[in-house]
Amino acid sequence: MSNEPSASLIAAMTGATSFPTEDGITQVEWRDVGMLPISTGQIVACDPLTFVGPRPLDRTIEPGEYPLRVLIAHYLNEDQRIAAAVLVVEHSQFPHSWQMATTEGESRSKLKPGEIYGYPVDSGTAGFLDLATAKALDAVLLEDFAYLEKILDDLQANYEPTRSWTIHPIQGDLDLCLSAFSSGVGDGSYPCYWGLDTDGHVVWLLTEFDLL
Repeated sequence: MSNEPSASLIAAMTGATSFPTEDGITQVEWRDVGMLPISTGQIVACDPLTFVGPRPLDRTIEPGEYPLRVLIAHYLNEDQRIAAAVLVVEHSQFPHSWQMATTEGESRSKLKPGEIYGYPVDSGTAGFLDLATAKALDAVLLEDFAYLEKILDDLQANYEPTRSWTIHPIQGDLDLCLSAFSSGVGDGSYPCYWGLDTDGHVVWLLTEFDLL
């Protein structure tokens, strides 16, 4: 089991700005996406364009608005990819330790070395959203599946080859916002990690996309 993000990603979180990859030296930078409202304290990580039924992660945070940031990898061919995204729960602290996030029915103790629990991505897009937002999105899509086009339009507004992101209010409700961002090089199963302080309290929630 991998109970923490990759070593390169942790280095990027502590100030490193370039890494050797199969495609040569890759430059990275953090970008602010915006504030994400969390109304119930329960967070869903998913592909917001294809998910079926919200499954919240195993820990909760205090309701509020939290900054969302993405780590962009810049390749020599001028391609841009999102390597990770982080919801910053506590501004003043960097995680002291990490714990892989799970959902109902998953147990970290059952994982073998190298195995992960991840959420499926089938549209090349991942996201964080509150459980109430996920339920609202589910209900909207049952009535009007074409509503996804509005989310895609918002993603397109921030597009650069080949990444995009958005914070989208469901039917204009600013209390029910989902985040959506490109998932590395596309589809797959991607883990989330809780960043914890010395007392075991959540300070970050991070998802990574196997680029670093």
